[in-house]
Amino acid sequence: MAAVVSIPSARKNTLGAWKLGVADVTMDSSYPTGGEAVDPADFGITTAYIVLIDGAQGFHGVWDYTNKKIVVYTQGVTMGSTAAGAYTNGAVAEDTAGAETVVRLSGTAIDTTYDLGPMKEVPATTDLSTVRFRVMMIGE
Repeated sequence: MAAVVSIPSARKNTLGAWKLGVADVTMDSSYPTGGEAVDPADFGITTAYIVLIDGAQGFHGVWDYTNKKIVVYTQGVTMGSTAAGAYTNGAVAEDTAGAETVVRLSGTAIDTTYDLGPMKEVPATTDLSTVRFRVMMIGE
């Protein structure tokens, strides 16, 4: 399955000499490395020059102009509420669903979010089927 583009009524328009399309893009249940292909023609556009993507549910979508894909990024590790147990030093990390994992990071404190640098692309096969981005394309 691929990303599903749904266009609310009256969301294709012109902006001077440019075409403008707005749509909701629902991601797939198995995210492919390198992004989810989206056809600008679904927005009434042949060539997209500007693409704006709203963030959704903690994920950030970035348009890959060369490959015509939405690449999805996520950020950070949030430490759970379970304190360090015997013979361990650090809190248990939470996954994107907020559930505590078995990952324990040395020297971390409970209920704390750490800056781990720039965002990373979501791993391949991640289920993003509940993630819907509002996308606006401007082009010809």
